[in-house]
Amino acid sequence: MELLKSAQEDRELLQIKQEELEQQITTTKEAEERFHHNSQLIRDRMKVLESMVETANNEKKAIETQLAESQEAVKATEMENARLQAAVDSAKEKITELEAAVISGEKSELADLLERVRQEKDLLEKENAALQQKASAMACENERLKDQISSLQDELMVARNNARTQLEDAGWRKAQLEEERHHLEEETEVLRATMEDLKLTCQHHLEDKRDLKASLSESQKKLHEALEKLNEKERCFSEERAQFSKQVEEWEQFQSDLLMTVRVANDFKTEAQHDLERLTQENTVLRDRLKQLGQDLEKAKGPLLKELILRVSSVVVPLHHLKTQLTDKNSGKISSMNPGENVAKPISILSNKLDHSVRRNSYGQISAVVDKKDPLASLAQGGGSKRNALLKWCQNKTIGYSNVDITNFSSSWNDGLALCALMDTYIPDKICYKSLSPSNKRQNFEVAISAAESVGVPNTLDVSDMITSERPNWQTVYNYVTSIFCHFET
Repeated sequence: MELLKSAQEDRELLQIKQEELEQQITTTKEAEERFHHNSQLIRDRMKVLESMVETANNEKKAIETQLAESQEAVKATEMENARLQAAVDSAKEKITELEAAVISGEKSELADLLERVRQEKDLLEKENAALQQKASAMACENERLKDQISSLQDELMVARNNARTQLEDAGWRKAQLEEERHHLEEETEVLRATMEDLKLTCQHHLEDKRDLKASLSESQKKLHEALEKLNEKERCFSEERAQFSKQVEEWEQFQSDLLMTVRVANDFKTEAQHDLERLTQENTVLRDRLKQLGQDLEKAKGPLLKELILRVSSVVVPLHHLKTQLTDKNSGKISSMNPGENVAKPISILSNKLDHSVRRNSYGQISAVVDKKDPLASLAQGGGSKRNALLKWCQNKTIGYSNVDITNFSSSWNDGLALCALMDTYIPDKICYKSLSPSNKRQNFEVAISAAESVGVPNTLDVSDMITSERPNWQTVYNYVTSIFCHFET
């Protein structure tokens, strides 16, 4: 068991280490995924910066192109200005010539010509002013474009520096992540090797565990068999002890009943002796009377003599029969007593039996009369006690019923099935015997008592006492069964 527990603990430790390794591997994978994600973000940023640089270069080229065009336009404007200036100078020379001509006398034609020249001068001056304004605007635009180019160049330089810095950081981080990945891979390889070793160790532990389980199951099987044998021995011992207790109890009851039987036999003997003495006295009286009658017979001759002889014969013969009957009855009563039957008030019972069985008529005759008020008298006609006769009647009525074994009026009736079987023989429509169980004692008594009450048999049993007691009061059961017999059989 200790080896099995240690193997179980090692297995749990291995499982914990395996979970930690799996967590580390998961963390490494997550870090690698974050590295790839950051690398992808840096690549995207580089692409964005490259696109920005390319855009700045394109804008610079466009601005340079515009600057070149502006310079060409300025040159063209300067050339135009030079041309116009030359035209103005030539016009001034013409004006000077014309003024000189006017002064010399050519006034009419010169006035017209001067007027035209002045108009051309004004027009040229206007064009010159417009061109000068345009040139100044072009110069301002050229300055603005130069400033924009310089700012774009500065921004391009800053973007290049930032991109270079970010690339250097990304490379450094990539190198670190590569180193971490290489280190984690080495640790993973070590952990995998350790895991393989642990798996092999776990496999060996599992094999040892299977062997231990097989040994444990075999031991448990042997222990179970030993426990079964022990339980069987204990059950046999308890049965033997219960049987011995029952035999001791029956023996004590038999001794008590035997003592009671001896007492009752002594009482019967005493009563028989008293009756014999009384009968002897009566016989003596009758003999004296017979002698008197004999003397009267000598004196009286005739029909009266015959009548007296008949009367004396009818008195003396029953006396001899009565003496013999009392002797046989007492010996038979003592021999037929049940060892387990408690006899209460034997003197009164004997006196009642004698009062009911032997009566004297008005003529001095004795006759045996059967007590018709005793319902169990018919059962005990073949000899033996009424209790044994009633017990035999119950056994005969309940033959064939399962879980019913009537051997007495106490423990054989404590589960209620005997009463249910007895009532089922008379009113089966009130009793469903197949649905009854020995374990449900209260229901059995309720069914039997309800069925008996439905036909007029009053209840004299205490159901709680019958259920809780292993050996209920036999007199209560005896009286109740007697009432059932009287109701259905008399």
